[in-house]
Amino acid sequence: MCNTFLAFTTLTAATPLLPPMVRPARLPVAGMIYADLQQQPSGIGSAPRPSRRQERVGLMLSLFPFIPAYALQTHVSETCCADPHSAFARIARQTETAWKTFWSARPGAFARAAERYPINFTLARGFWQMVAASAGALLSAQYHHNRGAELVRRPQPPKPPTLSQRVARRPETYAQAGLLFSVPAMMDSAYGRSLLQTLHVPRNVSNVIGTFTLVAAAAKTSVIVRGERNEHE
Repeated sequence: MCNTFLAFTTLTAATPLLPPMVRPARLPVAGMIYADLQQQPSGIGSAPRPSRRQERVGLMLSLFPFIPAYALQTHVSETCCADPHSAFARIARQTETAWKTFWSARPGAFARAAERYPINFTLARGFWQMVAASAGALLSAQYHHNRGAELVRRPQPPKPPTLSQRVARRPETYAQAGLLFSVPAMMDSAYGRSLLQTLHVPRNVSNVIGTFTLVAAAAKTSVIVRGERNEHE
């Protein structure tokens, strides 16, 4: 959940502030942040340690919930929230009203900009990201529990490497992550959406394809980083 929040939710919150043409570029940046977070020593792990196959199965289970979570979020936004008489729409209006009321009472240009910020977009995306991360963590933990493993604390290095040291040690990892996440970035761009429309792909299917490429990029990045980390350890 921490990695999801730092690598993806924070950049999701920044999306409305970016020019439309620049927004897809947030995904390669998120990929490099995600790769960096994966490289940092973990204070907890499974004992006995999983084999490479078991580690990948647990990884797939931890990432899979993001696909139905994003699909469900889009469905709720386009159906329940689109009905002005639904409970979802009332909650969204109350949230937006409370947000605007809070910032309208404060002076300054920052407050005026914050007042226009689409708070419901960030809350909806952030909520479903955390739901997916929680579900994935539970599925992965249950899988490792079923194979007889337990969660244990791992010793930490007395002085963890700094960001510059991590980048200097494995710059190719960051480059690979940025390249992998450029695929969902392309799908999220105007060109990618236009291409899917040209191929007559339904919008809900397009959303699933985009989410699948994002999850695949995260999975491949994790496999690369964890393989390197296991060899180092």
